[in-house]
Amino acid sequence: MTCSGILEPLGSGSPSSPIVIDAYGTGPEPIIDGGMNAAAVQLNNQQGWEINNLEVVGGNMYGVYIAGIAPDTTYTYFQLSNLNVHGAHYTSVTGHDSGEIFFAAGAGDAFNDVVINGVSAHDSQVSEGIFVDGGDAWGSGILGDNITIQNSSAYNVYGDGILLQAASNGLLQNNVVYNTGLCPPNPGCAVTPSGLWELYSHTCTVQGDESYANQSWSPWDGGDYDIDVWNNNNVVQYNYGHDSVGYCVSVFSASNVVGTDNVIRYNVCSNNSQLVNSPDPGEIFMNTWDGGTLNGVQVYNNTFYWNPATPGPAFNTVFASYSGSDAKFFKNNIIYSAVPYLVQSTSDFALDSNI
Repeated sequence: MTCSGILEPLGSGSPSSPIVIDAYGTGPEPIIDGGMNAAAVQLNNQQGWEINNLEVVGGNMYGVYIAGIAPDTTYTYFQLSNLNVHGAHYTSVTGHDSGEIFFAAGAGDAFNDVVINGVSAHDSQVSEGIFVDGGDAWGSGILGDNITIQNSSAYNVYGDGILLQAASNGLLQNNVVYNTGLCPPNPGCAVTPSGLWELYSHTCTVQGDESYANQSWSPWDGGDYDIDVWNNNNVVQYNYGHDSVGYCVSVFSASNVVGTDNVIRYNVCSNNSQLVNSPDPGEIFMNTWDGGTLNGVQVYNNTFYWNPATPGPAFNTVFASYSGSDAKFFKNNIIYSAVPYLVQSTSDFALDSNI
């Protein structure tokens, strides 16, 4: 059965008594076709919702759009499960301007206790596959809390596959992202994309994911995983990243902020940096700018098959600035290189027991 038009129910539930939208009985998933409405499914200033077992088609800028627009409000408990979301009509003109699954926090707002599980977001020219803006990090400094994206996929989109920003205690696990960053070369695309990443997020874990064949409209980014600026105490582990134009895993900092104690371990990376003359070459790539520094980066027990389009180092730290005394090391890693470059680092990093 297909229902045409926007699904925009009212009201709020609670964690113990949520409002539930779900398929009834057996048969194919019900289809919500948003047409050219701004979104196909939309919640504004609401909480305590479960949305399950639907195919969501169309909408102009968004497939599923959940927004907090009342100032200084925390919205608690959202579960999105087993959704097939695709075919939004909009063509992105700048980063983060649209998406298939899109959480947007307003001034002073935050989303807590969010679970996105078994969701597929794909095949449109919107910016984001799955995007959760958990809080108002750049305004009030409030972060969302306890946000999980798992067992989901994002592919064939113009910008990022999966992006979590402004969150603490995030978990991104067992996801697959590929063919992201398909926006053609165009400065209007603004923010350069990566497959699966976190921005301004603390104490988050990225594990068990696969990210591959990611692109970028510019020479920058287009990587598999990214611990981006304003991130602390994040762990990227047990992931597979391969065959993208950019890095496998990056660590960045900027704007006079110190990125602290991030860990990259037990990952397998293969055949990345497939852009000729990439400005950020490496399976592991670190960079800082505008006064940002890194204090504490641990890279250990990873395996790299390194065969870039243009020879360069598989482990590359020379573009970043470092501060503080927290551990910075590259240990117990294996690099198999098809080019005559392996490691380019500085005395900030201890190199130990690598093969």
